[in-house]
Amino acid sequence: MGFQQLWALTVLLVLNYTAGCDVNPDSSMDTFHLVDPDMHPVVRIGNQLQLSSNNLGQEDDAPIFYFQRPASAPQGAYDLILAEHDETPPHWVARTEEGNLVLTDASTGPSGQVVNGQNLVTSVFTIDCDGAVSVIREGKHAALTARNGASVERALTAFNYGDEAFKRRATEFASLGLMLDARSLTKRDAYRCPPGSCAKTKHGARPASSNGCGPEKYYHLVPEFSFTDCCDAHDKCYDSCASPSASYCNNQFHDCMMGKCDQKYHGVSIGIRAGCKRTAQVYTNAVQGHWADVLFTKYGNERCLCKPYFCK
Repeated sequence: MGFQQLWALTVLLVLNYTAGCDVNPDSSMDTFHLVDPDMHPVVRIGNQLQLSSNNLGQEDDAPIFYFQRPASAPQGAYDLILAEHDETPPHWVARTEEGNLVLTDASTGPSGQVVNGQNLVTSVFTIDCDGAVSVIREGKHAALTARNGASVERALTAFNYGDEAFKRRATEFASLGLMLDARSLTKRDAYRCPPGSCAKTKHGARPASSNGCGPEKYYHLVPEFSFTDCCDAHDKCYDSCASPSASYCNNQFHDCMMGKCDQKYHGVSIGIRAGCKRTAQVYTNAVQGHWADVLFTKYGNERCLCKPYFCK
């Protein structure tokens, strides 16, 4: 559907624009939070790490991490360390045999050690350029995961609550308007029918459909921020013969995303709200351009028939 095509076009432009990586694992100055795809942070509960099961709490409740290369680790493998105050001894993140994340007082190296009756390993973490954190075991990479209070496992990504995090994701992505032909972002409109006519669905027309916000593999470029419902509704609005214009659908899309940002990102995740809204505005800009209007008209021609007597 239309939004996926717009998304793919946008991603291609972003790929040509962004440079560098989210986190340099060889620098302890590159600190970050660990979050799941819905931007819920990993929090510390005693000596265990798990995903926040809700959004209550303050931003400071979400610990900050950095990477450190141990001398004994193979190329590309790092220790993951909890960043604390200078006077506090550091804590290493260790993975248990069951896949849980716990804190320990020293690096175990890549082979692991038995600590307090548990088999722990620390020097197995790595990160790709888009911030996805992985575990290296026997030469193979697997996504680092954490569980929430309901024992649901989610993959983890390095992320920062500050504006710096959006230089490669939302903030740099928002510069899309500087990269596109200015004419493609001109606020214009496409109408379902000419003045004096109304639309009805053609006999045998394909059903209205949707595909979310685009391919999942592009998540690391710009987080989706739980906009799937809004994207689906926007796709269906573009298909609906009852939709009077593209701007009608686009305005509903914008309001839906802004509402999601206000609803979901508060408490411990409140630092993400501003970035969520910047990304929502980027999505809105993408569907206000020339190509979106072309798609709105195309789908209307496919599914709808305009006649003056349909207005009666």
